Amino acid sequence: MFSHRSLLTVLGLAVAVACAKSIDIDVGEEGIKFEPNSTTADVGDVLNFHFYSATGPHSVVSSSFDSPCAPAANAFFSGLIDGTDAGNTTYIINVTSTDPIWYYCSAKKHCQNGMLGVVNPPSTNDTLEAYAKAASSVSAASAPSAPVGGATSTVSGAEPTGSSSMDMSMSSSMSMDMSSSMSMSASSTGSADSSATSAASASASASGTSTSGAEAMAGVKMGLGAVLGGMLALMA
Repeated sequence: MFSHRSLLTVLGLAVAVACAKSIDIDVGEEGIKFEPNSTTADVGDVLNFHFYSATGPHSVVSSSFDSPCAPAANAFFSGLIDGTDAGNTTYIINVTSTDPIWYYCSAKKHCQNGMLGVVNPPSTNDTLEAYAKAASSVSAASAPSAPVGGATSTVSGAEPTGSSSMDMSMSSSMSMDMSSSMSMSASSTGSADSSATSAASASASASGTSTSGAEAMAGVKMGLGAVLGGMLALMA
């Protein structure tokens, strides 16, 4: 029998998934720049860097305000990515803090020429303009020796539009974990078995077979809905 605490946990997860934002940042679509180059994000949001081929290759490297064009101690690095005409090669970062995230492109002189940005800009004098000015005097940009952090995904289809595009591994893992827990706990109840089967099916739609982040998000929501329905049936 499920407890009210278990139900509240599921509801909390559902609210977190529903409230998470997917933030699209274009890399090199119209010149050597990130667009937008300044944005805000909450914990749990996802940054999707869409790489375009017009001015590539490009990269995304996180740094500190005091050391532009150089990787931070625990930097993420996409590696150099050629991109595509449609911008459907994406580097995905999960936001785990509301602290400022300064980033730049390490290719050629891109950082020195202003290809940099910030997530959650501070309210102090540490402005994007000051960061860019300091970067302009750096002799050469640097980067980690190999890609680190984040995940790279290439999907077929039309140009991304800014709709939900959740990290595939995160959404699939959440749905799978919830489905597995439901199946193990409710195997003796017919209605619960039906719900668990529905959740497993929804989880499959959110796995790597999906062709878009929107489908992954839909799969997660279906899985959570099926699990929640089964729990309510058991508690009735």
